[in-house]
Amino acid sequence: NQNTTHIDDLDGKVTASASSLEALRAAARADTGEGELADALKSWQSTAELAVEKRVRATEDEAISERVTTFGAQVGQNKAGLSSLEKVVATNDSVAAKRITELKGELVDVGEGVSGNTQALETLSGEVARIDGEIVATASSLESLRAEARSDSGEGELASALEAMNSIANFVQEKRVRATAEEALAMKTEQLQVSLNQTSASVEQVSKAVVDVNGRVSAQTTIKAETIVGGRKVMAALALGSDGDTSEILAFAQRFAIVDEVTGQLRTPFVVQGGQVFINYAMIDTA
Repeated sequence: NQNTTHIDDLDGKVTASASSLEALRAAARADTGEGELADALKSWQSTAELAVEKRVRATEDEAISERVTTFGAQVGQNKAGLSSLEKVVATNDSVAAKRITELKGELVDVGEGVSGNTQALETLSGEVARIDGEIVATASSLESLRAEARSDSGEGELASALEAMNSIANFVQEKRVRATAEEALAMKTEQLQVSLNQTSASVEQVSKAVVDVNGRVSAQTTIKAETIVGGRKVMAALALGSDGDTSEILAFAQRFAIVDEVTGQLRTPFVVQGGQVFINYAMIDTA
């Protein structure tokens, strides 16, 4: 453990700070080598680590508090880690808080030629600040997930590049809000993506709402689904929007149909395909 405190006076500005560091480590190995050289080459086979660092600082016009935590575990080439940052800041013109958490894991089987890794990231932040005399409040969150698996049946670097099977799955979600005396905004983005070598599929959705004191108002959301197979891209999308005066729904697809569920059976009153409209039944009258 290590603890420190300081009080500094620089050009009449007093700064008080304190910090602490706590670190733990454990390691083990099963050494079957002979002699000091073999022992040095084998090194530690299994390690576990934990560290916690805390820092605080205060001046006449600023205060900061921060904590960083890290965990680590490793056996051979297999390792897992977790780290987090927590921080709050206050000044004469702003306040802010942030938290970041990251998880990582990796598994390697050299004998079987397979490996996999995973990563998760979460970020939360909020801030209220006075900018050019105007109060601006913001908050955001970001969540990211990733998983990857690789299977290599080739021999050597060239064969590995040609025959490796690489599978990836991603998920990202971001949210943001912002408010001032003149405007309010909220936005959300969500993405899902998977791929296996050159084949991929993805879904993306974006929603946004805005209002301001000048009467501007907007609400819109879009969703898109896309696949890529053999270099051929196929996409379908739907967009909805309203601006206070008009509203619209736009569809992007090779085939568009409205499905009506009646007595458990699916019926399509009409279908739009290849630039043509196919109507099963129509009645023209005053609706």
